[in-house]
Amino acid sequence: MALPIGLHLTIKTCVTSDICDKGVQVINLGQQGKAVAHLKCCDGHECGAVAPPELPKKAPANGKQCPACFALGKACLEEVTDCTGDELYCAEGNLNPNMGMFPVEVSLKGCANKALCDSLVGYEAMAPEDSGHHAIQCTPNSSIHQQEFTTVSQWNDLSLIHEFSGGVNTVPRWFGLFLTILSGVLLRKLLA
Repeated sequence: MALPIGLHLTIKTCVTSDICDKGVQVINLGQQGKAVAHLKCCDGHECGAVAPPELPKKAPANGKQCPACFALGKACLEEVTDCTGDELYCAEGNLNPNMGMFPVEVSLKGCANKALCDSLVGYEAMAPEDSGHHAIQCTPNSSIHQQEFTTVSQWNDLSLIHEFSGGVNTVPRWFGLFLTILSGVLLRKLLA
């Protein structure tokens, strides 16, 4: 089931200034849709009149491909999707219900841009300390058959298993804006 097109969310929250200029963040989930987010920062009274940033127009295919899927409470049924614009990474993530944010396990795969992958590193964790095991990875996309480089995080003891060379290091602080993007995808899925 494809996601309905045209759903826009505006979320206002407090963040640290070091994450304000990450750019437009994109994850392309293939037939399940594309989530696009842009963080626009403000300070003090000017925040009351801040208009949402304009999101990018549809970009042409860039010749790269990634596995893509989105599933709630079940395994992802993968397809291969064509990446567009600056989507030069393959992203894969799993969130489990122990986080307290989502009632079911969420699995996703798709094309992502550098801004999204960088944001996975830069945003503070919003999950509780005892929230269980979560993994996310962004790998540079030279081919969908390339060796995958992963970093797996364990929330409880913050042990990290690194098999990493040339990807984007995604330690357990990746939730922030990525969860905002994912919330939009979940809302679309539930409204479909």
